[in-house]
Amino acid sequence: MAYKLNGSYAPVRRRALPFRTRLACIVVPHAERKSSNRSTDRHQGAVEQRPWYERRLVFAQREWASSRITPGIRAAWLLTDPVGQVTSMCVARRMPDDRLERLVDCATQVFIEQGYARTQMADVAAALGVAKGTLYLYVESKEALFDLVARYADAEQPAQWPPLPVRTPKPGATVKYVRERLSQSGVPPTLARALAQKRHPDTRAELEAIMRELYDTVARNRRGIKLLDRSAREYPELAALWFEGGRGGLIGLLTEYLEDRMRRKALRSLPDPAVAARLLIETIVFWAVHRHWDPHPQTVEESVAKETVVRFVVGALVKE
Repeated sequence: MAYKLNGSYAPVRRRALPFRTRLACIVVPHAERKSSNRSTDRHQGAVEQRPWYERRLVFAQREWASSRITPGIRAAWLLTDPVGQVTSMCVARRMPDDRLERLVDCATQVFIEQGYARTQMADVAAALGVAKGTLYLYVESKEALFDLVARYADAEQPAQWPPLPVRTPKPGATVKYVRERLSQSGVPPTLARALAQKRHPDTRAELEAIMRELYDTVARNRRGIKLLDRSAREYPELAALWFEGGRGGLIGLLTEYLEDRMRRKALRSLPDPAVAARLLIETIVFWAVHRHWDPHPQTVEESVAKETVVRFVVGALVKE
């Protein structure tokens, strides 16, 4: 690679240039070298009286307006990160065919580990193993990346990925999507049927079915739940949806179920059914979700963890 200054080219390492020089100097392949314009040289004396960075800016403006900078090189010049580092065509990296799937996986993990506020695009690029500038070929911004992750974190095989680059969502669009998804999930079917029934012939089987369905639902949405739980602390709108709407609503329904069965003497009586409902939810969420991010995890197969939780809850609440 080479940069042109005062009518001559000289080899240069891209990252060896100071910040302002990188902004002003045009990175040009050797194949694009052309002789300098003599009409420009006549004004060189006046230009050289300016500070060094202004001389480079003048040259950059002339080169941009001239035909010396081909469309391909202009595109390379435009691929800059916020601090002005030029990402030239010679260092562009090709992501594999599963690029968006890998991007969602890496970004989900980074958002979970660092939270929404602390996560930077450079962190995701490093986890993915690409240059920071390359990341902007796929998402326009951190907001676009978080919206992408919120929609596809638990998607096994999306029917269709969004067009690239993923656009920055409108204000409130991500929160609206999460609200719609929570409303679509609604009440777990087994719990809804139990609340609607007037007769309850087998409370043990009923409670066991409710616990299994809750565990499976939470485990199936493991990464999305962990993402919301981690990011909601720094994202007030998400916090209101998740802690008060999603989790709070489920605890309320489970409290209603426990109160009814305790009143009918089908379950053991407890001082506060709401505390019992919260305890059941937190137990399921820990073993289905949080233990997978435990820094010192207990090695347990998923089927064994599920069966242990279900039997423990049922055995603790159902009368013999």
